[in-house]
Amino acid sequence: MRKITPSRRRVAREYGKGTQTAAIFRMIVAHPTRLQAGSTLAETLVAASLVGAFFVTIFEVNAVCLRYIEASKECVAGVQGVQDRIEGLRNLAFSDLVSPSYMMNPQPTPSPLGPRPISLVYPSNSSDLAARVTEEVTVSGYPSGTPLPGGTPSITYTRPPGAAVYPSASPGTSPDFSGITMVKVKVKYTWTATFGGRPHSEETETLVAAGTKK
Repeated sequence: MRKITPSRRRVAREYGKGTQTAAIFRMIVAHPTRLQAGSTLAETLVAASLVGAFFVTIFEVNAVCLRYIEASKECVAGVQGVQDRIEGLRNLAFSDLVSPSYMMNPQPTPSPLGPRPISLVYPSNSSDLAARVTEEVTVSGYPSGTPLPGGTPSITYTRPPGAAVYPSASPGTSPDFSGITMVKVKVKYTWTATFGGRPHSEETETLVAAGTKK
């Protein structure tokens, strides 16, 4: 009969423990517990939430960029609009420039067909912004300290938004520009910006002398 030494008993015990551990591991892999299944579902939901938040952020950033681009286009259109108006007024005869009846009414197109005459009934150009701004045009004697019996004449025309509208004038009575040989013309655009809905404005001014453009 073979004698079992202590070292052999120890090897047998270790072998038995290893066999039991392997059996338990195979049972766990083959039959996952409910706790493990629940953890996997939670991780999936967290991952899906992170992906959704990422795409929402991307879309919002894209929308903000588009609004910034639109606001920039509006500013450029505002500068172009006041420049177009001021150039049109500079090209008027001096007598028409200081005449409220000419400025506040549509003028007939000369024959043969040519460019539409300048008046404040129509927008300064064909851009969308020019038709939806409030426009102010001020014509005043220059220099302002010119000693005249009635003071320095000045009139401000206010044109509301629209494609073809009649502007109003302040003061309501036509000022007397007789004896005036130079006027200052100021054009101002005011509108509500697309980005943020804040009021925005653009303005420019120039001097026009009778018989000489400045």
